[in-house]
This record gives sequence, structure tokens and C-alpha cells, in this order.
Amino acid sequence: MAPCAKCGREVQDNQTHCSFDYEFHGYPNVKFAQREAPVLGERVLNVTDALQQQAGSTETVASLRSFAAETGAVVNADASFLRTFLNSDRALYATYRKQLEAGTRTPAQEEFDKERASAEALLFGTNAIIVYAALAVAGQGLTSYGHAAMRLKTEAIDARASLLDENSFTFCRKHRLPFPSGHRSTWDERADLVLAVLGEKIVAGATDDLPALLLFSEGDRQTDQFIEVHIWGEFSNAAIGRVDTFPDASNLTEEFDLLLAREAALRLGVEWIEHE
Repeated sequence: MAPCAKCGREVQDNQTHCSFDYEFHGYPNVKFAQREAPVLGERVLNVTDALQQQAGSTETVASLRSFAAETGAVVNADASFLRTFLNSDRALYATYRKQLEAGTRTPAQEEFDKERASAEALLFGTNAIIVYAALAVAGQGLTSYGHAAMRLKTEAIDARASLLDENSFTFCRKHRLPFPSGHRSTWDERADLVLAVLGEKIVAGATDDLPALLLFSEGDRQTDQFIEVHIWGEFSNAAIGRVDTFPDASNLTEEFDLLLAREAALRLGVEWIEHE
């Protein structure tokens, strides 16, 4: 809770605006992440100390921070959605809840629908407007959510994005309220979260293949491992800077959708990369 910059009245962190004069107060997910910065800092110090006991520790810490600077937010979708989205001047990539309210999609399976709603409320409150993405470097994406990875322009999301060090479902299954601190970061501080998460894995003996440590996806959502990005609000196709595709060569419909999506991407000036 903090005072409104205009009227001085207290505004809760789960509010975007002051209830008196509607002065903007910030994005709740970002404010929640900012509160965790001191504990995340302690976590970074601990992993840095642990890495210093290993050979080449200085290079490891520096390389992790340099690697983090290359990361972006990636949203995967199927080819049909991508074709429609890139060809529309008015379409918005909406949150799951807004899609349900608008009647543009059906709910997920009962178990996942309930878990999704509860995890979002636990992490952000009932007023949340969250689009989910994965933190990735170029050429990565969660193929379990679709064969096209849309990498978002940093300037479109940096002020309204926060990160959680794992999938929110998994995090909420592991922990109970009040959630432990030090697991979230703002976008600008994502290097600290990357250092904490990947550094802990390296200390534990994992490979030093940083892209593989950052994001693992073999097409099964149950085994996906990644740092989750939370974006407050929707985005348009103007927010897309790059698309990486990982098509199924046996699916002719998908190939046709990707062909039309590629034409639209080129018109929009979106970088298009095709992977085998």
C-alpha cells in the first residue's frame, strides 16, 4: 500500500488506480514483484557465493547476466490463430478470462480451468488481467502451446511485465499462502531472477547449456520448464517483433496457415524464422 501521488490517499497494491481520483498507481503484478526485490537480492548473493566455490565462477556470473540481457517474452500459438492475428488490424491477444467472458473460446478441461483461475487469483488477486508468456532467447518457444513462437517487443511490455521463476501452476502447487518471497522480479530486474534460477541449477550440477536451462519444452505442458512472464493487459500484433515457427511437416493445413501468416508478418515488418 502506498499513497496516491495526486491526493495522498492510500492505494492498495492490488489496485491499478486510486479509488478517489483514478490516478494511475501502477500495475499490480509489477508492484508485487517490486516488494520481493530485497529477498531476491539475498537469493542472488547466496547463489553467487556458491558459484564462487566453483572454477570459472566469475565468468559464470558474468555470462549469466549477459545471457539474461538477450532474453525476451515469447507467446506460443497455433498456426491458425497466428494467421488470423497477424492479418487483423484490430485483434488483441486477450487474457483467458476475457476470452471466456466474450464467448470466443470454451473453458479448458475442468481440472485445469479451476486450477488456472485459482492460481491467478492467488498470485495477483481477483482483478488480474494477465497474459502469460515464457522467458526465452531467440529460437525458443513452448511448443506445447503451439508451433509458432511470437517474441514480443520489449518496449511493448517492459513497464507492465513481471516474472515468476517457474510455471504458476507448479508454484501454487508447491507453496501455500503466504507465498515465500524472492521468486518474482520486474522486467528490468530479470537478470537477477535468471541468475538465481540458472545459477542454482548449475550449482546443483546441471549442464552449463544456458538456453536449455532457461527453457525446456518437448510438446508436453506437464514437463515444460521455464521462467514465466506475466503481462498486465492485452497486446496487438504491433507488439510482435519476431516469429519462430516449428511446423509439423505432415500437417498441410498448418503449412497453409503458416504461409498466409508469413505473408502478413512480412507486411508488418515482423522477422520470420523457420526451424526444421
